[in-house]
Amino acid sequence: MTDWSVAPELAAGLGEPAATALAELAEATGRVYELDRWLGNGRSRARVGMVWETDHRAGSSRRLVLKRTAAGNPAERLAEVARQGNAYAEAPGEFAKAHLARPVHEARRVGDGGFLSFAEIAGDDIEQVEVLTVLLDAMLDGTAEPGCDAGMFARACGAVVGGVLGEWARRPRIAQERFTVEGFLRAHVLNQMAPGGRLHALSVEYSRDEIDVPGEPGPLPSPFALARGTYSGDTPLIPALVGRCHGDLHSDNVLVRVSPVIDGTDFHLVDLTLYEPDGPVTRDPVHLLLYLLARRMDVLSAAQQSVLIGALLTPERADTRLLPGWLAEVIREVDGASLTWLKGTGLQPEWRRQRLLSLAGCAMLFLGRASTRREDLGWFLRLAARAAAAFLAATTAASMRPGTPGGPATLDATARIPLEDVP
Repeated sequence: MTDWSVAPELAAGLGEPAATALAELAEATGRVYELDRWLGNGRSRARVGMVWETDHRAGSSRRLVLKRTAAGNPAERLAEVARQGNAYAEAPGEFAKAHLARPVHEARRVGDGGFLSFAEIAGDDIEQVEVLTVLLDAMLDGTAEPGCDAGMFARACGAVVGGVLGEWARRPRIAQERFTVEGFLRAHVLNQMAPGGRLHALSVEYSRDEIDVPGEPGPLPSPFALARGTYSGDTPLIPALVGRCHGDLHSDNVLVRVSPVIDGTDFHLVDLTLYEPDGPVTRDPVHLLLYLLARRMDVLSAAQQSVLIGALLTPERADTRLLPGWLAEVIREVDGASLTWLKGTGLQPEWRRQRLLSLAGCAMLFLGRASTRREDLGWFLRLAARAAAAFLAATTAASMRPGTPGGPATLDATARIPLEDVP
């Protein structure tokens, strides 16, 4: 590796063999790469930074995002890179141009199974955009910049969800093949319940159909049993609402225009390695909301955390007066954006039931993350179990209504779920 092709600070941060791979690319193409800054929140195994690329053959320079995937199975890492490209290529043209960073160059294989990939800067001018998490902290902690109040932040969250659904997924669409409950939840937790996965130990611990959760009057269905497909009795097939989705939508993966004013409609999505063209569309809005809570559960009292579960299960009719104003506004804006997208389709009941499963699945994800505060694990487990119970109760109630589409649900597994829990 020559000193002029890859700056030493960048090479040191990438480590071997990624620095060698980048140097080979640079020398073959007549480019020089220098480090601007490293990015990241400490939660990803990938190494991401902004670099200056100077192309001496073209006589031009530009700032790019360089991502070095974690080492591992080359096929898996290549799939991650491919999903990044597919997300841009398969998006409606105007949405891709306005909200997604365009990949540039071909991905470069690294000797340890990882890859190097490049993308344009989301929002183009890095001093005009800010990560949504920064707006959250600015709003809650009263920091001077970027001067975000509760209404601005809630509207930004609603705009992101509305854009992802209305402009990216576009029209509500039911999957051609029905999902099992197990398959729907597995689309959220992926392989994390398998040996070696983050949720494997919990899946073994909660091996029974029901679990006892502190704060609840009796046993609740185990979300792990539903995800394993072992919950006693049969459960119905789901006419899943699917479409293009981020797969890991959260406040660190969203940049929002903040200058000259905060404009939530001008947002940019990054880190699209879990992109799906036909994923459950209830997942992105739910994951974004739970991620915000996981970041700032410290501002909620125990009583507010208990009330919050009910507000998440039934946002359309929840009493949010005990919740902080900013949180009540975020819940309303996100739910409102979802219902606006559904207007005129008659698919609101399917959305509400599948959203409950997404609450269960996404809550399970936070149980396995090292970034989740230890004192919040019980709350996420309670949310997952309550959401599972509410889904089963709602499914039972729907099967009892005359003319319910999609076939009857078997009642053996859900008959013990009180119908007063139906959202």
